[in-house]
Amino acid sequence: MTLRLVTAASSPLLSAEELRLYCGLQGVSDWDSLLSGLLSAAVGQIEAATQRCLLEQEYEWALPAWPARRFFLPIAPVAAGGVTKVAYVDVNGAAQTLAASKYRVGPFGPTLELRPLSTETWPLLDPDAAEPVVISFAAGQPAGEVDGNIKTAAGLLVAHLFDHRDRSSPEAATASGLPQAVEALIGGARWC
Repeated sequence: MTLRLVTAASSPLLSAEELRLYCGLQGVSDWDSLLSGLLSAAVGQIEAATQRCLLEQEYEWALPAWPARRFFLPIAPVAAGGVTKVAYVDVNGAAQTLAASKYRVGPFGPTLELRPLSTETWPLLDPDAAEPVVISFAAGQPAGEVDGNIKTAAGLLVAHLFDHRDRSSPEAATASGLPQAVEALIGGARWC
């Protein structure tokens, strides 16, 4: 199973000025490129630790087969209309798009569950196709709606990465590898 980012977030989680404040660089823009890269790394680490997509983005989830009769998308949050396409390669090797009238999309906690209607089954797939099933969907939320604890955790992680960019961290890390302060802030956002 491969989860691919198709369209990245159009705006950052934190502004350059906010990043400078976290790093004690108020009024100094010399480090903005590095801070932007560190923010991308921090967001990626927080997303991996929480299984959440922080900002609005578009994904493709490529599957080797239908995972089950009912299955759910691997990250959250995904809005009710978040699934935009269910593509598959039929037994004859032809690329197809499954009609929305053949399956149901419904809430499953903070993400979505997909299942065929009770009168339907998932179509048969070409067993030799490289990616027999590809589900396209949108996940995340606008930067202004991201939880404050998550934003604070991202800012602290950027500051931590900036402070320790030339050496390993003396601060004790948790099992996730994140600093304890960051772990404490994102703990409630975990979804598994």
